Amino acid sequence: MPTDKSGQLGFRIGMGVEAALNARANSYDIGGFQGAGAARQASTAAEASLSSRVSAIHGVLDPRAANSRTTAALRTTDGQTIIASGGRDLTPSQRSALLPNEAAAKSPGNHAEQTIFTHIDQTGQSPAQMETSRPICTDCQSKIEARGGTLTSPTTVKWPW
Repeated sequence: MPTDKSGQLGFRIGMGVEAALNARANSYDIGGFQGAGAARQASTAAEASLSSRVSAIHGVLDPRAANSRTTAALRTTDGQTIIASGGRDLTPSQRSALLPNEAAAKSPGNHAEQTIFTHIDQTGQSPAQMETSRPICTDCQSKIEARGGTLTSPTTVKWPW
C-alpha cells in the first residue's frame, strides 16, 4: 500500500473528492446545526467536485474532439449529477467514465447545456449548479437565465434553491 511523506499508510485522493469529504466532515455543528461558514465550505467543495468531474469526463476525448466539443455537468437539487456533451452526445469512453450517481443525458444535435435541460425536464428534476468545459454561449446563457440560473463565471452557473 502507498505511503505518504511521513511513512504513514494511506493513499491520495483527487482534490475535488478530498475537498468534498472535508466539507462533509465539517458541515455540521454540535447539535446538527449548520453554520454559514460550513455551508459556504460545502458549496465550494461541491463546485470543486463538479469541476473535477467535467475535467475528468472531458479529458477522455481525443485532442481534436476536446477542442471542438463541450462537456457539461449539472448537479440537481436531489444530489444527482447529469452529464452531457454537445452535438454528438457523450462518447462511449465518456459514458464509461461516469460514476454511479451520474446520468448521461442524450439529445443529439443540441448544445450540452440544452441536452441537460431536456433530461431534467423529462425526469422532473431541478437544477442546483452547472459547470461546463468551455464558456457558455449567449444562447445557452439566455436559456439558463430564463430557468432562474445565474452565471458565476463563463463556465459556472448557480440556481437560488
